[in-house]
Amino acid sequence: MKTYRKCKRLRGFIKLDVFSEDPLFKNITKKSKFLTKHCEVIKEAPKDFNILSSYKGFIYTIKHNKKLIYGTQFHPESSRAGMIILKNFVKMSQEILK
Repeated sequence: MKTYRKCKRLRGFIKLDVFSEDPLFKNITKKSKFLTKHCEVIKEAPKDFNILSSYKGFIYTIKHNKKLIYGTQFHPESSRAGMIILKNFVKMSQEILK
C-alpha cells in the first residue's frame, strides 16, 4: 500500500486543457493557471459526470449531467483565475435559488 508520503506528487501551477464552454469557465483565458498539489489522479469520470478539463491526460474538472455539482482536481482558491471560477459557481448557485 502506498502512503501519501511516498507517492509522486504533482505540484505547481498548470494550464488546463478546457474541453467545455461551461459557465464555470466564464472569463477564464487559456493562459490562466491553477495550483495543483496532490498525488491522486482521476482517470475516468464517475457515472453521470462529464469531463470539462484535463491536464496531461488526467481529468481536472468534472460536472454532473443534471445537478449543479462540480469537482476539481486543483485548488481554485489559490489563484486569480481560480477565484473567478469560484465566483462563477456562486453566481450559478444564486440563479438556481431565485
